[in-house]
Amino acid sequence: ETASNALTPRTHMADPEWVTATQTALGPLIKRPKLTAALLSKPPFRFLHDIVSEVTRATGFADGLFSEDELQSGRIKEKELKIAYLSKIFKCVEVASGGALGVRPGKVVAGMEPENTNAFLVALARVATSGVDNAGVVASTLDAIAASAKSSSSSPPASAPPVQAEPLPPPPPPPQPPPPPPQQQQQQQQRLAATVPTRLQSCQPTQCLSVAMRLSSDCLRIAALLCTLTLVCLGLQLPTPALRSDPGAEAYSVDAGSLPESLRSTLIASAPDAETSAFLAASRSEAASLRGRWALLLKHKAYAVLLRLGWTRVDASAALGRVRMFVASSAQLRPLLERAAPQPPSSLLLDIGSGTGTVTHALASAIGLSDGSRVTALESSAPLRRELGRRWGFRAAASLSELDPRERFQAVSLLNVLDRVDDPAGLLRSAASRLDPAGGLVVCAVVLPFRGSVQLPGDRRRPPRRPLQLRRASGHTRGFGRAAAAFVDAALEALRQGGGGAEGGR
Repeated sequence: ETASNALTPRTHMADPEWVTATQTALGPLIKRPKLTAALLSKPPFRFLHDIVSEVTRATGFADGLFSEDELQSGRIKEKELKIAYLSKIFKCVEVASGGALGVRPGKVVAGMEPENTNAFLVALARVATSGVDNAGVVASTLDAIAASAKSSSSSPPASAPPVQAEPLPPPPPPPQPPPPPPQQQQQQQQRLAATVPTRLQSCQPTQCLSVAMRLSSDCLRIAALLCTLTLVCLGLQLPTPALRSDPGAEAYSVDAGSLPESLRSTLIASAPDAETSAFLAASRSEAASLRGRWALLLKHKAYAVLLRLGWTRVDASAALGRVRMFVASSAQLRPLLERAAPQPPSSLLLDIGSGTGTVTHALASAIGLSDGSRVTALESSAPLRRELGRRWGFRAAASLSELDPRERFQAVSLLNVLDRVDDPAGLLRSAASRLDPAGGLVVCAVVLPFRGSVQLPGDRRRPPRRPLQLRRASGHTRGFGRAAAAFVDAALEALRQGGGGAEGGR
């Protein structure tokens, strides 16, 4: 019988229908992780996390739903955190689809109910490609989760109504002993007066020990603080930690073949230069000494405290001097400006979202503006606005509404700011409306693929209320080319609307 079984060919078991349905729905959307039948038959949490992340990366669905920690699967180790993550994405899919999924996060984390889990994955693929308003879905999901948490915390647990017990009669008072004679009372008072000092003396060593322990603990903290301050002041030089070397040309490489022809012909690849290396060296120098590392540690702790007190990331970073930005050097910007405008504007520059002003200064130098008073810098953070005027001599303002509506500029720049506002298209239209009617230049710098996220007080974010509408471009491959073409099309459309069309030399 054993020999016959060994010679009998084994028939391949067909995959369950719900596994095949998941592979059919998600296969065209994502390339990783591999949607194998073994993983889909009992999906682990890391596998589900990777699928959700890839669907978001490919379609933008659920972008802004999770916190920074939740976006990294390595930080979600406890069961409660896994259940909270799955509850969020389950609720988001339910809001987008308008129906209940019938899947329980706790069972999914335990590796149970694979059919319901696969039904969720199919629903995720369906709503992600349905063209729903992601910002509205995410906002509704977060509101529903917050309302559910508030109601569950405020409502008392259900319990049986209390039974009113009949009050017991008060116990009879204990019999009072007869008062002692006056002579006996006097003797008791003398004995009490003699024993009080003894009791106090017996308690004093314990009290002294407790006080000594508290003092020693405080002294240890003070000593540790003094040692820290001493080391910071001495600035003892330590060997420079092993850090990555300066980026080479490969760090600036772009897959030009993925771009459409209209963008491929205008692409100018940058390369590392001396200004880039100097910025990286200055950033590394902080960690090259014991003083610098202690200073970074203290700044990091203070930054966390300010966020808990309700400060924004920008204000907290500005107050502690943690803001350090670098988009491009003047030498890297100059060829781009010469291609866009053979005669770069040299009159007035409006920079929206200037930060510390370092990038604004590089752009002004590339344009040829050496006078800081000819640069208007918009920055919402009050500490940074003061720095813009004190260090660079820029005219600083908080928003466009503070400027003269008749004022026009020959160049308007938005560097790493469009993905941090509620209405990117509206900001582009406002920027175009501020250009000189005789002609002007708009300079944008964004991270691709473009994903908006608005910072809130504390360490919180939310999706923009009016996100930039990115249409899927066709005619070229996925990846960088598609992301670049989608953003350029949406930005140009907003600029045309704000500038009254492409006429007029704009």
